[in-house]
Amino acid sequence: MKNDVIHVRVSSDLKKNVESILSDLGINLSYAINIYLKQIESKRGIPFDVVLPSKEKY
Repeated sequence: MKNDVIHVRVSSDLKKNVESILSDLGINLSYAINIYLKQIESKRGIPFDVVLPSKEKY
């Protein structure tokens, strides 16, 4: 049963753009966040690389 609420602050432009993309996929923001959290649980970490951009060597 889903009982917990997560409050996240994002820019209104980001939220609007993401909701538009998710709508095209046929899912809502809440469902997408649940997918993301399930992937973190399943992979025991963030499900994509989180890295700093490489510095160009001069």
